[in-house]
Amino acid sequence: MNTMPNTVTPKTEGFFNLIADLQCDINSLIRKEIDLAKAEMGEKFSAVGRNAGYAAAGGALALFALFLLLRVSAH
Repeated sequence: MNTMPNTVTPKTEGFFNLIADLQCDINSLIRKEIDLAKAEMGEKFSAVGRNAGYAAAGGALALFALFLLLRVSAH
């Protein structure tokens, strides 16, 4: 039997656990921030796309109205 004494003291073990927990928390925080940024950008692109659709529909209606006005005034 190899009975080597445990060289890790409770104080050292606590410190290393804190460092490991810190690393895990930092990784988790970075992942969550990236996910949040992706979600925010998705919302912004969705809003831009929706607004572009509204602008295109408004432009088409304005062009149709202009066409009708020119046609009516030509008669």
